Amino acid sequence: LEEFPVKKWLRRNAAAEEARRRKELFWNRFSAAVVRWHRPVTVLNILLQRSGREEQALLTTIAGLVVVLFIVTQQIGELFESVKRIFNL
Repeated sequence: LEEFPVKKWLRRNAAAEEARRRKELFWNRFSAAVVRWHRPVTVLNILLQRSGREEQALLTTIAGLVVVLFIVTQQIGELFESVKRIFNL
């Protein structure tokens, strides 16, 4: 049986709305993760630089960057999984 065009449109519209909601959730989580790690790393970096430990400050910054990149890759994986689930791929 062929579905009415309105039902198809509503189903597509619901999938698009779900995708938009997931994308917004992804960016909210992403920005929260970056802010959560950025502030302590920045403070620690400043403290280490002012105490004359520039090498340790640099290592702290690199470690913070690695942690944020790890969180971002997890978030991107979740985004791809939700897109696959929404569009039944």
